[in-house]
Amino acid sequence: HVARSRNGVDGWAVEHHALLEPGLPEYPYEEWGCEDPRVTRIGPHKWVIAYTAYSSHGPAVALATTEDFVTADRLGIVLAPPNKDATIFPEQTYEGVWLLLHRPVTGTGEHIWYACSPDMLHWAKPGLLFPEGKGPWWDAERIGVGAPPIPTPAGWLLIYHGVKVIGNHMIYR
Repeated sequence: HVARSRNGVDGWAVEHHALLEPGLPEYPYEEWGCEDPRVTRIGPHKWVIAYTAYSSHGPAVALATTEDFVTADRLGIVLAPPNKDATIFPEQTYEGVWLLLHRPVTGTGEHIWYACSPDMLHWAKPGLLFPEGKGPWWDAERIGVGAPPIPTPAGWLLIYHGVKVIGNHMIYR
């Protein structure tokens, strides 16, 4: 659901209907929902939403765009299951490609990977960006991106979460 506030502190108005309504027959890979959206501004009036399309086939990375947060154009699934925790950099690289960060579930752990695209539909050239921690570290079970990367004078700032298992409990930090 979209929530709006003039100052970001109070006076919040929450829309009654979800921007990305789940369970629609034309989007079978979203039968169980649209989760964990990361919203990135990519132009003066354009935003891209990276989210997890969740269905009986597993979690997959999907994208949608909006210019008004009233309607959204779904681009569909761009990375197959099992995959989630995706976000897009707010600007193209010097080579004119978009970068997407995501967390595929692999046999060797759940690390942050990247992929490149010229059009946000076709993603290729994957690579491991940041591995999860090892042993007793706070992020030894899995990691995933949070908000989209933030440009700073020193480079890109990436906020991420980590998971550690203590006993039978997963602790997110």
